[in-house]
Amino acid sequence: MKTIKNKLPILLLIIALVSCNDDFLQEKPQSNLSPATTYKTDAGLAAGTVGFYDEISSVYFNSGLMRDYMSLANGGTDFMRNGIQPSHEDITALTASYNASTSDGSLSALWAHYYRLANNAVTILEASEVHEWDNENLRKIVDGEAYFFRGWAHLWLTMLWGDVPPIRESVKGVKEDFIKEPQADVIQFAIENFQAAVTNLSETGTQPGRIDKAAANHMLAYAYLCAKNYPAAEAAAQAAIDAPNHNLVTARFGSKLSRPDGNPYFDLFQLNNHNNNEEGLWVLQNGNGDATPAYTPSQNSGPAVRFPRIFHSRIELISGLSAGPEYGGRGFTRFSATMTFFDLFESNDQRGHAPNMQTRYTAIDNGNIGGTPVVPGDLIFDFDHPETGLITDKTDMRLRPWPNKWWKESDPSDSTKYNSDEVGYTGGTIRDHYILRLAETYLILAEAQLMQSKTDEAAIAINKVRERSGATPIVGGDVTIDFILDEKARELWGEQYSRKVDLFRTGKYIERVKLYNDEAGSNVLPKHTLLPIPQSEIDLNRGAELKQNEGWD
Repeated sequence: MKTIKNKLPILLLIIALVSCNDDFLQEKPQSNLSPATTYKTDAGLAAGTVGFYDEISSVYFNSGLMRDYMSLANGGTDFMRNGIQPSHEDITALTASYNASTSDGSLSALWAHYYRLANNAVTILEASEVHEWDNENLRKIVDGEAYFFRGWAHLWLTMLWGDVPPIRESVKGVKEDFIKEPQADVIQFAIENFQAAVTNLSETGTQPGRIDKAAANHMLAYAYLCAKNYPAAEAAAQAAIDAPNHNLVTARFGSKLSRPDGNPYFDLFQLNNHNNNEEGLWVLQNGNGDATPAYTPSQNSGPAVRFPRIFHSRIELISGLSAGPEYGGRGFTRFSATMTFFDLFESNDQRGHAPNMQTRYTAIDNGNIGGTPVVPGDLIFDFDHPETGLITDKTDMRLRPWPNKWWKESDPSDSTKYNSDEVGYTGGTIRDHYILRLAETYLILAEAQLMQSKTDEAAIAINKVRERSGATPIVGGDVTIDFILDEKARELWGEQYSRKVDLFRTGKYIERVKLYNDEAGSNVLPKHTLLPIPQSEIDLNRGAELKQNEGWD
């Protein structure tokens, strides 16, 4: 005890001296991953940009978030309604139960997705600005991608929700005083970001699935349409079309080239073809991806693009049919085309008919339909010639046609079995997916020209898309905003990032939903031209009023 007593004052002195040194108490972790530690090198900042693609992939590879996104951004429009097994029936049908509280989970998920993306982009831009770069070319790529995704997040936020708080500097910690800015200002902020992306990005993406200058020009053109700056939209769209590494596909190519009933539009969507053509401006890497290795490949029960699950019809509900490789995999029909969608196609327009549209079904198994025995090979239903099948009702939701863009792959040696890389039962597919495609750029160009009364030039742009699929060419007098919206539906149904935004910004939402959607048409109201702000976000923003959009209180 004596020894301890003698040493105690010395120990107290040491503690006192050390405690006066603030540095001793300051934690300096050097091994954990955070912006402060990772974004100090060229390689660290470059690695951070992969997070943008992971965030985008999180929508497509998460079945719940995909249904949230599809219902809010595309459902309840002129040509998309609930299917036979809906997930968000109220949002898509625009019923009274669709509001800021009951739909809060879906609204919050999509709202949070865009704000995560925006904040991540701002964080990288701020780190890049103070970082001393060794590789100037790499800096431009990193900055270009960050500007693109900050513009992307803000454009969709403001076009879906109207006035929103922008993220102009990174948010660290808890913030409870976000302030809305007018939609016009947020659109302009998105335009400035896309302009910076165009300046920084190169003509060629660094990997399959990563954006390039043409993708940035495409989005810049679309943002200019939102701002109603039509000359600028025309110039940006033309710049994307003129890009040396991108062209519209007009000839057969790729993995299904030997299929005799195929055509160039069909080939665009076949396995391994998405990165193997010049039309794709931005391709989500799914089954064979390099850009998002944390999520791909989709086989072995991993995450996957789930369009078969949400779009393909539940054909197994029909006696004699089963959900197998013969018809592209098992579908739940979360969402379906409205019947009016099928009226858009001429008989010679390949996009609306087989093999691009699943319209004909023959029996796979033995069965019985209405007392009539069914054996394999019997014609059960033909949408184009319903009188020839055992089922003649064209409106039968169990057999509602769907585009074949996302079929699951069958074994090339046995069409009754799935490809060995394909997950048999799930609603995923190993095909990639176009997020942006040059055909849409031509239609953006046509709209910009139409709004400047350049109808002849607009017809030329539209015919570039129509002629590829055998549709009858049009003339300048045929071009209207409704025709362009119809053409977008013919070309891009299920692909287009947000049909709802196209209808919002052209002032056509209420008119066309009433005209073409028999499910939502009787429910649509002026308030539906913007999404409600999630009630949870309003409640959390205690330091400032985050006012709800009109009609959603």
